[in-house]
Amino acid sequence: KHVVAITGAASGIGRAIALECAKSTWCSGLALADINNEALLHVQELCESVSKETGSKTVSSHCVNIRYPEEIEQFLAETLLAHRNRCSVLINNAGVVIPGPFLETPKATFDLVMDINLSAAINLTRVFLPTLRQETKAHIVNISSMYGLLPTGNGSVAYHTSKFGLAGFTQSLSLECQALCPNVVCHTVHPGFVKTSLLKNGLKLDTTTLSSGEKRNAEKAWDIITVTESEEVAKSVLSQMLAEERFIVIGPDAYLNYWISTYIPRGVYLNNVWISNILLPWVHFNSFFASKIKNVLGVGDKTSIALFALSQYFLISKVRSLL
Repeated sequence: KHVVAITGAASGIGRAIALECAKSTWCSGLALADINNEALLHVQELCESVSKETGSKTVSSHCVNIRYPEEIEQFLAETLLAHRNRCSVLINNAGVVIPGPFLETPKATFDLVMDINLSAAINLTRVFLPTLRQETKAHIVNISSMYGLLPTGNGSVAYHTSKFGLAGFTQSLSLECQALCPNVVCHTVHPGFVKTSLLKNGLKLDTTTLSSGEKRNAEKAWDIITVTESEEVAKSVLSQMLAEERFIVIGPDAYLNYWISTYIPRGVYLNNVWISNILLPWVHFNSFFASKIKNVLGVGDKTSIALFALSQYFLISKVRSLL
């Protein structure tokens, strides 16, 4: 059975993954890390309560600021102490987004995004990997984003940079591990917009880039374009992790971004900004209605996209026949 260490476990996707692990029969222990200790202790209590249904698990909580390497090393030491010198799964989930144009983003803000989203995941992997290598089977799960698949011009340069970097790091490490330590499987996860407090938390950290009115507009837009629940992401991540899928895309918007990045040559995409200006609203439009179809029919992301595309085709054909 696995002992799972999760960063950013106090809320959002991390919280949902922790609770899914607690419900499972394949997880024997959880090491939960977050900088918000109060919320983290609440998640620990929930996991301990939920785990009683499938056999009690050891659940430890660790208040960690992952920007500091010494606290990461302390997190590993505490994890090993609490879980009989074992850790077989590392899930680098902690992240932050602080929107704003590149030149208007202070260096300290840009560095904060890079530290949490990229450097911390690299440092956590460096510290935990020697322990993971000792397991019969181990996993490193790095939560990137659909913004690690396709660039946009919507004022998210720092976030894009960190998520592209995390994807590149994980995929390169995956190939290296297959050669040097094949018992360690590395997974890159690219979710779309998920219903979490990610943006709201990031806007609280921003004190210079956006006005209060711009922040309110960003939050309203976020509420509209987020189409995937944290619980859905958690179930998909863990099931595909256990199936040893190394490249994981979650959400209709993420799949649409993935297909755009796959089938439109990057040079064509970058040389024609109008393509991005047209396709990104198109992605949000299609993913919004595809998510409704998915929720009603209980189908997967790709099927829901196909069904909505088919409905658009028949609608257009009907309109043309009437003209």
